Amino acid sequence: KMAFELGLEPSEAMWMQMGTPPKWGAHTPAADERFHVELKLTDPKSKTRIPYANITFVASNTDTGKSLSIVLPPMWGSSGLHYSENSALLGDGTYRATVTVDTPTFQRELKDKNLWPQPVRANFHFKLKDGKLVEVSQPAS
Repeated sequence: KMAFELGLEPSEAMWMQMGTPPKWGAHTPAADERFHVELKLTDPKSKTRIPYANITFVASNTDTGKSLSIVLPPMWGSSGLHYSENSALLGDGTYRATVTVDTPTFQRELKDKNLWPQPVRANFHFKLKDGKLVEVSQPAS
């Protein structure tokens, strides 16, 4: 009852809060931030994007055995509301990734009180070669 669309794009500059205490500013991607990990969550019934969710992207490079975990904060861009972060990922190789969406924190009408009452997970497989996405496949059961 939740549609996931995961995108890996070239990294991009973002207007975001940085530092302690957080202050708004332009974040220019660092040299190693090659990818923009982007997730769009949609309610298939109403066709609207799902806000107020805490999202974690965990990826393992199965060729190297290394893993990383990224929290994807909400972002507004040309495609509307989505969750994203720039990342170096873990170099070329085959990846197994899991996206976890915690229960959204927005209020609901009573008839919708049981929408997404538990965290939701989706698994993805992809391959990077020469720093580019070259393959996306269905995860094994």
